[in-house]
Amino acid sequence: MKKIGFLLSVLLCLMITSNCGNDPFTQLAKCKFRIKETNEHRIVGIDPSDYTSWTESDLVKILDAYNNKSMPSSCKFSIGIVNPNDGTNGTTKTTATMIKMDWKLYIDKSETEEYDTTFLASGAMNNTFEIPGTGQEVELALDINYDLYTLAEAIGIEKFYNLVLAVAGVDRNMRTDDHLGKFLLQAKPIIETPFGDITYPGWINIHLDFTDGS
Repeated sequence: MKKIGFLLSVLLCLMITSNCGNDPFTQLAKCKFRIKETNEHRIVGIDPSDYTSWTESDLVKILDAYNNKSMPSSCKFSIGIVNPNDGTNGTTKTTATMIKMDWKLYIDKSETEEYDTTFLASGAMNNTFEIPGTGQEVELALDINYDLYTLAEAIGIEKFYNLVLAVAGVDRNMRTDDHLGKFLLQAKPIIETPFGDITYPGWINIHLDFTDGS
């Protein structure tokens, strides 16, 4: 019986491998990701998007944090995800279940066309997140906590202030290189399938446009 079970397992693996181009479980690793928007930014507890309402004490708090070389900050970082397995173009309609996603967040501090990334934070999403096989975009919100002092020190307080207003202020949802395009999110998702978990082979570089990492 053990030999029969082993042979059946080998046969099943060969069938999956020989049809890997259209295999629904392999195709689950073709989900597409993009940076969608950011929300609820806080710098030392202060909302940068409401800068017109900043008080003198708010400014003192930010400057004190800068002088103390520690600027605890946070935001909601939304990722748009599309599962292309919607039953069209030869695919099988299948829900993708993501069980983990390691991530690293960077920001471009350069004012030139040359991209220059500064590390902001890293973490992992460890909750189950379903991506339905509809071809429609769903949103995954990450809670990001980081220290902005590294960036502020690199570019100076004035340029830092302008950059914060660009990516976290009233223009936080503008999909241009000067706004959301300043961010780079690297992600490594793990997708659950009936035949075992599929881990993306490398880090996916996620920008403004959809990518599956290929």
